[in-house]
Amino acid sequence: MRLTSSGACRTDRSTDHSGDLPLHRILTTAAMSAALLLPIAASPTDAAGIGVKYTTFSTPVKRGATAKVTVHSKADARCNIKMVVNGVTIHPAGMGAKSTSAVGNASWTWTLPKATKTGTWPVTVTCQSGSHKGSVAHSMRVTN
Repeated sequence: MRLTSSGACRTDRSTDHSGDLPLHRILTTAAMSAALLLPIAASPTDAAGIGVKYTTFSTPVKRGATAKVTVHSKADARCNIKMVVNGVTIHPAGMGAKSTSAVGNASWTWTLPKATKTGTWPVTVTCQSGSHKGSVAHSMRVTN
């Protein structure tokens, strides 16, 4: 195959033009094929991870109001919560590390600072039990 001046890819058949394909089609096909070969990331419930899911998630939340998040995971797992607002992790009181209960629940309640920028921001909870880890993320909408 060779690239022609028109941007098509041609097979080396002398007079047969049926092998002409636009370069963008070849590149798109190659990119799609490569994507199929990428490794798939382990989900939180794979053998090496633990499941984590939200059971309570406040959204929308007004600036200055109370937000609440509850997760369910493995019993006695250690969990951290993180909220990133405009690229910065916020640390209001109530967002510290927690251990899940004997039935696997952990809850956080915090007051969203009044200066929090309005918008939709990710809240991620990561839990770990021994060498096994899992996480869950969801977007919290902050309003005036």
